Amino acid sequence: MKKKLMVPLIVAALGLSACSSEPAAAPLEAEPLHNLLIDGSESGLDNATEGNDTSLSGQPINLTVVNGASDIDGSCGKALQAVEDVNLDSVASASRALASGDKQVGIAMYSTAEDNDISPMDLYADIANACEDPVVDSSDTTYTFGKLDDAPDGAVGFTLDIEVTPDNQGSTVMMIQELGNHHIIVAGLETTPEETATVFEAQRTKLEEGLAA
Repeated sequence: MKKKLMVPLIVAALGLSACSSEPAAAPLEAEPLHNLLIDGSESGLDNATEGNDTSLSGQPINLTVVNGASDIDGSCGKALQAVEDVNLDSVASASRALASGDKQVGIAMYSTAEDNDISPMDLYADIANACEDPVVDSSDTTYTFGKLDDAPDGAVGFTLDIEVTPDNQGSTVMMIQELGNHHIIVAGLETTPEETATVFEAQRTKLEEGLAA
């Protein structure tokens, strides 16, 4: 497919903030954050293997969902453009790709400074709410979003089907959640929402346990 989903850190490796009376854990640096990535055996996917690990310190996060959002009209285009215009300053980031047969799942986690006031989760929620109908860009690529009403508790999720031609199509499931100063994004390529949610929940649990340790 010549049009690719642009998931921050995930392609290379491949909403609401949780409310709590407890203070948020301090943002993790790259190595401890990377150590909290789940492996294939923890993912819930059959015979999953890992690859394309990436860890970065202090690099901005590109939150773009699709390239060329300026070509898309209406409220959906505005929501996509709002995400594309943001470069989120991070303390650290870590990502990993999992493969199970023809299915791939990208996991990205990143930490942000305690004074960060940008909510990626809210930006993605705006996309899920605004993009109710298929949209077409200037190259006649069609993007069809679908809001996931049954995303894991506290998370925002949507599906994205991309059609370049009838013979050149792809499907992705996206889920994102903020945990204080930490953020999780999981993108499943050719996976079901249920499979993606299984990976997401496994990663969220491991991060939560690591932050509480």
